[in-house]
Amino acid sequence: MSKKLKLVGICLFWGLIFSLAIGKKEIKANNSLNEGRIIELVNIEREKNGLEKLKVNKLLSLAAENKANDMFEKQYWSHNSPQGVAPWVFIDNTGYKYRFAGENLARGFGNEEDLVMAWMASELHRKNILNKNYDEVGIANVEGFLIDKEVEITVIMLARQQTGYKLKEIIKRNITGGKLASLFQNRPNWLAVSFD
Repeated sequence: MSKKLKLVGICLFWGLIFSLAIGKKEIKANNSLNEGRIIELVNIEREKNGLEKLKVNKLLSLAAENKANDMFEKQYWSHNSPQGVAPWVFIDNTGYKYRFAGENLARGFGNEEDLVMAWMASELHRKNILNKNYDEVGIANVEGFLIDKEVEITVIMLARQQTGYKLKEIIKRNITGGKLASLFQNRPNWLAVSFD
């Protein structure tokens, strides 16, 4: 009889563990936000205000994911890390060359509509979303434990790539390399290009 009791106890134990594990996975799946839907809602807000839609950029999404993971790893909730690392460092680390950049953070939202409505209700987040200087966006939703609480963090990185930096290098190479040097030698004002 004690063997049967042990077997029942073991079965109940593993059944409980299994049901908790399945239940936890179902909760995560039900609460997981749709990144595409968030971008769609952000773009609707931009269009309402006469702005162009943001295009998703994979490097910005990678920067957003890296930022979210960093917040979980170092246990902070801020635009700057406790070590003073700014959001732009995560963008720089992907190789994305930006002229303008911004970041919005969110955590603990149950649906995409509430999240975007909260951003639009916040003056600074709204300014980021409606900034005419941005034309690309990256997004990441990452689940983890932040300050002993399981939570989903959403990070969006908004930006506009630098323009002209490639052209600047081409011109510099060609002028100093002799191909165009003779053309511009006696006409230094022919080429007036501004590079940021």
